[in-house]
Amino acid sequence: MAKSKKKTHPHIEQNNGWQDDSFYYIAGHTSGGAAYGITWEEMGLKPWDNDYDDEDEEIVCHRHYEFLNKKEKEHIDNRLREDFSRYVSKYRRLPSKGKQQRLIESVFETCPGGPLLYTKDFNSIYRKLCRKRENKFIQDGTLPKRFTPTELNNCFEQSVMLESERLIFRKITHDDFDDLAAMLRDQLVMAAWEHAFTDEEIHKWIESQIIRYRNHIVGYFAAILKDTGEFVGQMGLMWNDFDEMRALEIGYMLKRGHWGVGFAAEGAAALAQYGFTVIGMNKLYAAVRPENQRSVRVAERIGMSAEGTFTKQYNGKDMEHVIYALNR
Repeated sequence: MAKSKKKTHPHIEQNNGWQDDSFYYIAGHTSGGAAYGITWEEMGLKPWDNDYDDEDEEIVCHRHYEFLNKKEKEHIDNRLREDFSRYVSKYRRLPSKGKQQRLIESVFETCPGGPLLYTKDFNSIYRKLCRKRENKFIQDGTLPKRFTPTELNNCFEQSVMLESERLIFRKITHDDFDDLAAMLRDQLVMAAWEHAFTDEEIHKWIESQIIRYRNHIVGYFAAILKDTGEFVGQMGLMWNDFDEMRALEIGYMLKRGHWGVGFAAEGAAALAQYGFTVIGMNKLYAAVRPENQRSVRVAERIGMSAEGTFTKQYNGKDMEHVIYALNR
């Protein structure tokens, strides 16, 4: 049987390495940044007729971000920035690595002219593209201030964090175990939590506050009466998630013997100012069980208003909370 003669397309030179006559796509770009995946037809040429089949699956070489022209890049960059801004505005947080990847893919997969490819290190490019938007969100208080490692370390070494008229707020230590135990095991104090703490849970609670101080400056603080040095409760600012939204939350819990004298409202107001001025937020939150009327009154007394509800799972139970908010 005679071997058929290999044919090549007349527009491809014989010995340039492109000998496959089924390759009808030019994997490259023009000097003007035109797209990858340009077919012979789009170039005004005819394919090699005897091997071309309309029903064959097309082989497409996708376009690449790096080879877009200036106008195309500006369009893509603006879409990336706008999606970033919408996310931060809605959830008051920077996107995680996974969410950032999904935001990038969403834009690159829906580009005019077809999907775009991009380099593996595009996440760093993305952060640079969105840096000005991020700075704006920090300035307006949607995101917290940036702290240098030195500033974080100085705050971590600091014991007393703030004061109010009658109270000092300092970091909790393991020396506070007995005072915390008296409060965290009181059924009336813990009614909204529906749970009294064990020794092990109290130690874990103290450790969790120390971790918060290290990572975020704030956490629950020991509320100490100025006149006597007595431990009256714990109050503070904590980063919590209400579904996907990141919120800096005011929390307050007092020993039963110190209820009814205004310590909670006084401390919550001082903590709110700390959250606005030191942490730099423009809005603070408190999540309160609706049946916990004492806490509701404290939130309302410092000017907070209800904005919605949130179901929190704690100790295996779904607990409905009302979200209160306070604007700067």
